[in-house]
Amino acid sequence: MDKLNVVNDQNISEYRNALKFLIDNNYKKSIHNNSTTDAACHIALFFDHAKKHVKIFCKELLKSVYDTDFLVESLKNALMRGIKVLVLMQEAAPDSEKFLTVLKDKGGLLYIAKGKVKKSKINYSVMDKKAIRFEECNNNCAAISKLNTKKAKEYSKLFDKMIKNFAEEYKYVH
Repeated sequence: MDKLNVVNDQNISEYRNALKFLIDNNYKKSIHNNSTTDAACHIALFFDHAKKHVKIFCKELLKSVYDTDFLVESLKNALMRGIKVLVLMQEAAPDSEKFLTVLKDKGGLLYIAKGKVKKSKINYSVMDKKAIRFEECNNNCAAISKLNTKKAKEYSKLFDKMIKNFAEEYKYVH
């Protein structure tokens, strides 16, 4: 897939449509992506296509990714379809506002990492044991997405272990 240069809403729409085409057609190659807009498009794709769950392990729910209007709308629609959305965040103070509000109001689950998970340098998102987006360094958005991979099952299980052993539920402040 040629890399689209996302600079306006039309290009974002084209990029999202291209991602939809790839996931719908079982594309198995890696997709390199490195901007906050890329991240938002890939995560929104996960919300739009999930059948059971989306799990996100991140540093702080970066506002420039998670508060984009189309991603927040995709999150809302996923939660209304009964998709389980779980977020494990390393920082106790999320950067996001809109995403966090929808997550809280519509029944998504937010956890704060503790112990060694809190110091992890990676971020990742996983959808239904089918697709992953993986960032080697949680200080930037450079990532590799695989839209149809068996590796997603491993990352989903890892996420569940981290929640069970190294997390506590986030206490929302009203």
